Amino acid sequence: MKHRSELCSINQSFTRMVHTQFSTSIRIFYSDSGGEYLSDTFRKYLISEGTFAQLSCLGAHAQNGVAETSRTLLIASFVPSHFLGRSCLHIYISHQ
Repeated sequence: MKHRSELCSINQSFTRMVHTQFSTSIRIFYSDSGGEYLSDTFRKYLISEGTFAQLSCLGAHAQNGVAETSRTLLIASFVPSHFLGRSCLHIYISHQ
């Protein structure tokens, strides 16, 4: 993504791919509270898809821990970056 304004169209493409390849929908969208995630257009799109947006608090870097931990583990273990989603899911579930 080169510009924040591209987020909605990129997410729409990703959502279509998930629907097509896995016959499921995205239920929760986790992210930091970056401005691109707070736009009315993006929020309305998530609502129309039935996706709940779960955003971390501004300045609460510890809440980004799952993504940061996952990325660190992948880099340290030389695992390809396309496993980031699986790694985040594993860490999130194991800390519940």
